[in-house]
Amino acid sequence: MNTKPYCLAIGLALMGAAGTPSALAGGDVDTAYQEVTQAIQSKDAKQVIAAQVAIEKLWPQKPDAYFASVKDAAGTLDAAKASPETRGAISNLFSSMIEKPIPTAPESAAASLEAKDDAILYFLNFREVREDKTNLLALARHVGTIRSQIIPNFIPKTIYVNPPGLMDATPAEAEKIIQENEQNKAYNQRQQSLADANTILTFQLLHDAARVAGQQPENAGFVKDVSTAARLVPEEQSQLQ
Repeated sequence: MNTKPYCLAIGLALMGAAGTPSALAGGDVDTAYQEVTQAIQSKDAKQVIAAQVAIEKLWPQKPDAYFASVKDAAGTLDAAKASPETRGAISNLFSSMIEKPIPTAPESAAASLEAKDDAILYFLNFREVREDKTNLLALARHVGTIRSQIIPNFIPKTIYVNPPGLMDATPAEAEKIIQENEQNKAYNQRQQSLADANTILTFQLLHDAARVAGQQPENAGFVKDVSTAARLVPEEQSQLQ
């Protein structure tokens, strides 16, 4: 049986869902989550494949559930009997997941980035992901986005257990002082998360992209695209040669 048309159709559906922010009402998102949960708990590959569109409906209202669901779905598919259909679905899940934008608001950015990067590292266990040029280029773009948000020579803002001036402040002033302290904490956490993600994902990217490139002249364009997308410095680029 030729499963390529089916996998292509699922992939196109996921690309469409990934490119259009979800406008589902809360109840619809909950229904989608129930569908996803039931499919994963069934451990039936066909049900999980069919639930891929429902997984996309979790974004952006339920980011934590979304990233957890793509990992669980991939795990179920990996445990199923190997077939082009199941292996292609794993790649489709990754391709859609890695394109999800991370919020820039400090209070939510760190947690979302960590959840996404945890999912990325999980998917890199699969050959369909780590040996695919398109997927590695998507990873390179993600690394480039991370690097674009890192503040060079970042100096963490001071965080207080008991912020100065709090005891003598009016209620309105106290609220402002506490809020500023929490914002500084979130700001620091975001920069730390970006730095950690850059270190881990750059290592993975260089390792996997170098293996795929294999010092073959015909892969020079791929190496250049990865280097540009990930904002690699010359020393890093040399590791892909």
